Amino acid sequence: MKPILTLAAVVAMVLTLAAPVAAYHESDETHPFGSDAFERTWARTDKPVADLNVSRTWMWGPSPYTQILQEEYAESPAGHRWVQYFDKSRMEINNPAGDESSLWYVTNGLLVSEMVDGFYQTGDNQFDSSPEPAAIGIAGDPDSGAPTYADIHNLGLRDVAPAAAGAPLITRLESGGTIGMTVNDESLIAEGVTAGPLAEPTQHRVASVFWQFMNSEGLVYDTTAAATITDDLFVNPYYATGYPITEAYWSNVAVGGTEQDVLWQCFERRCLTYTPGNDAGWQVEAGNVGQHYYRWRYTTQPATLFFVAIEDGGQSGTPIGCGDSLIPTATLIEKSATTADAITNTLQKLFAMHDQYYGESGLYNALYTSDLEVASVSISGDAATVALTGQLLIGGECDEPRIEGQLEAVVLQFPGINSVTFTLNGDPLLPVV
Repeated sequence: MKPILTLAAVVAMVLTLAAPVAAYHESDETHPFGSDAFERTWARTDKPVADLNVSRTWMWGPSPYTQILQEEYAESPAGHRWVQYFDKSRMEINNPAGDESSLWYVTNGLLVSEMVDGFYQTGDNQFDSSPEPAAIGIAGDPDSGAPTYADIHNLGLRDVAPAAAGAPLITRLESGGTIGMTVNDESLIAEGVTAGPLAEPTQHRVASVFWQFMNSEGLVYDTTAAATITDDLFVNPYYATGYPITEAYWSNVAVGGTEQDVLWQCFERRCLTYTPGNDAGWQVEAGNVGQHYYRWRYTTQPATLFFVAIEDGGQSGTPIGCGDSLIPTATLIEKSATTADAITNTLQKLFAMHDQYYGESGLYNALYTSDLEVASVSISGDAATVALTGQLLIGGECDEPRIEGQLEAVVLQFPGINSVTFTLNGDPLLPVV
């Protein structure tokens, strides 16, 4: 296999470049493999899929998702390591002078753990804790209704006790839910999925369907022999996934626009899904963790949307009119160069939501029937003025304070903004806060 970037070239580039290379990706772009070691690692499981010799899930993706780039890592030469993102993961070379024959010469990052906990690892014992957990669905279509990496963090799923060995896995968890809202669906016993072996380091059991996949044989590409052979899909069952950080749950997820029951379980490096209705080779799939992480780290930033707990007497959040509470919910917006841009992007995300309730949370969106756009945001000192266009529809007397609360809270979350005035089609909408 022809190298794209030789080891010597990697070493030379690491030693001469001191700053991270900016990463980019467009959905219709293709990128070459950044090193022959990356290509060899990809080829073992995914070349047979690309060559149509086998029908099964990609473990990396059909091609690199980004160009090769550098990311800060304290123990690597010049404090940076070479990485490349794929749909399903990220490949890393921490020590270009290491043993290329080692299974761990190319590693794949603990991306799921980072998105769940809200940090970037920048060294063996060095972390950047500035991001928030990723409010991105772990499976299915964008905005599929699947639980998010942030849900795993917020619901404490890392700390849930493991299921009993051999117990049927029948617990449902929907996006925005709580552990107290999980339900056991006895009809799922028929799927025959049980709690498999316990991973001692993380104290979670691997679902039987995932353990079978992680220990399966199949067609793999042997780069030394330059031939496709039958062998263990993974040299080590935990190499691709890492250890499980959650138990396995069923959720109703939109896949290709069709809602269906999907079993999912997140590991340190990847999330795996099991969809019983898929063809055999595609029942177990690896989620698009690489895409999700790249989006979270490079193209988005955290923000907060606000929804209403109706008539709870102000017990759940900030009290607003009619005995309601205003509840913050984490989200991600497009990375913004200015505070005005961040306000615009957050409001636009709120205005794009036309469901009456936010997911399965029961939180009310008083703007769900309105059709609004942000025309401009201007900031003078600590005061923001937001010009809206479109149509505002109010469902009743209590919707007025709810709308006011949702809109104001979005703007006032940003540092340095202490008051906000809204206009709609040139006329006043809300009073100065």
